[in-house]
Amino acid sequence: MGIPPPHCIWRRIVKNYFKKALPSTLDETVIAGEKLEKSWEKYGMDAYESRLAEEEYMQSIEQDMILHKFLKRFSYKKYVNGFLVHAGTKYDNRGHDRLKTHFVPTTPKFRLEGIQLESWKKNKVL
Repeated sequence: MGIPPPHCIWRRIVKNYFKKALPSTLDETVIAGEKLEKSWEKYGMDAYESRLAEEEYMQSIEQDMILHKFLKRFSYKKYVNGFLVHAGTKYDNRGHDRLKTHFVPTTPKFRLEGIQLESWKKNKVL
């Protein structure tokens, strides 16, 4: 098989970036979980200190769930992929669709709009 088209590569890069950059759990949740385990080992499961640690852990889990709901609603991948330049085909500058094209000739293909990386004037539409 050949090399995949650049717009597919950019989408994969965006997906992998957000998968690595965003936290899977909050730091407070991890700390509260460790505190709960230590209190279970030290005082037992029915002790008052263990119940306080358990309540703190449940609150941190609720905050974690709120964060995940927010990120899911935000749909960051769709938002960023919306800024990627249209793939463009060899037929974009021909026929009756010539003026309706979404292709931006001033920027390199598949780069973010508005970023001038190099002068590229292969397909001039006028």
